[in-house]
Amino acid sequence: MNNDHRQNALAQVFIAGSGEIAGMKCRPFSLGTLTASRILGLSKIVGDSDGPCKDWRIERQMAALLYIQSQPLNDVEQFIQLAVSDMKKFDAKLLIFEMGIPIDALSEFASKLAGDSASVEQAQFDLENKPGDRTETDPPNS
Repeated sequence: MNNDHRQNALAQVFIAGSGEIAGMKCRPFSLGTLTASRILGLSKIVGDSDGPCKDWRIERQMAALLYIQSQPLNDVEQFIQLAVSDMKKFDAKLLIFEMGIPIDALSEFASKLAGDSASVEQAQFDLENKPGDRTETDPPNS
């Protein structure tokens, strides 16, 4: 895969983001999205994580991610702080947000996340050996 194609694929995901879900405009994915997901423990989305939501079902984790991606940044900051300080209030706030999300919106969001993930995988860097590096078949002392 050439570098221009790789850059274009990444730009589509990280600049465009997931578009609009259930009438909410979603921001592009960012380092902040990843950090917030890890703080919350959205393990079904970002992999191993020790945050307070790590054992939640995928639907709740996706709703939390949708909140992160669609709400004003000040609200997202408070949302993350609430998860760390008062899980009951955090859970109640997320439940109220979930009340406005039609169930089919989560499947739409999941499809877009899967498409974004595939685009990122296709845009991965090709690793090349340094000149003179040994290959996997070379003996250890070469």
